[in-house]
Amino acid sequence: MISHCFKTLVLIIFLTGSGTVYAQEWKWSVSPMLGIYSPQLRDLNKGEFRSPLPGTGGIIIDAEASVDYGFTIHNPLPEIRFASEAGVELQLELDNKNSLLFGISTWEGTSTSIVQSEMPFQGELSQVLYERSGRVSTTQYFLGWRRNLFEKNKRRLYARITLNELMDVDYKEDLVFGLLSGPAQGFKRVIVMESQATGILMLQLGMGGELFVRDSISLGFDIGYLQGIDRSTLSNANLKDDFQSGDSLDLVLPAQVGADGKLWYLNSDGSSYRRIQLDFGGWRALARINFYF
Repeated sequence: MISHCFKTLVLIIFLTGSGTVYAQEWKWSVSPMLGIYSPQLRDLNKGEFRSPLPGTGGIIIDAEASVDYGFTIHNPLPEIRFASEAGVELQLELDNKNSLLFGISTWEGTSTSIVQSEMPFQGELSQVLYERSGRVSTTQYFLGWRRNLFEKNKRRLYARITLNELMDVDYKEDLVFGLLSGPAQGFKRVIVMESQATGILMLQLGMGGELFVRDSISLGFDIGYLQGIDRSTLSNANLKDDFQSGDSLDLVLPAQVGADGKLWYLNSDGSSYRRIQLDFGGWRALARINFYF
């Protein structure tokens, strides 16, 4: 399936390619970029990251009988407010005011939290070290237009608009239970959840500037805001764990695969699940080195 950005890119290349009268004025540049991106991620930061871990396990009270013991462990993850982004951009100058932009970048945000609690395990109430971590990563392609607003003394100020598509979004969450006491002391149990999304279309408006240190090299800085055009959900979820039947433990996980195949999160009071909606709107700030040729 051809992406939104690729279709638009083909159209732009066709239209600009037909204007051969400007071909002799074209000038290329390539720009490695590094900075920060702060997506909102509401349903993760405000929802799934705050989900508790309820469960029920059997505790043996004599040699032949056991009772069910209910518990809830709270281990909220810190919000992912921002993380580093890196990429590269190609710029095609059509004239001294207007340029076409093409680029790719990657971003990854992580969050981790550890608490000590207790839960029933293999018939005994055991102390456990519960480590929870979440990781969100994206790869995005973008294309757009840049308009120079001001240029003087080797300094340039410009506005830019780009169409961004998050082609590859991955979410992974690890739940690690280290047993500190009881019959399984020193052992661990691990739950791994992975899910993906793709084709999230976004629009970015921004401003930037650059300072030429040589005729062919400049240092630049961009800031902009990304706003989603369409929304998506996490799907293709895969849950793995190494729990065994003899552990005598049932857990209600912070995230589960719903009947629709999408990823749902447990609300903060543990009463029901809600679908995770992806929201990557937010600010970006990138520093760059521009090489012109």
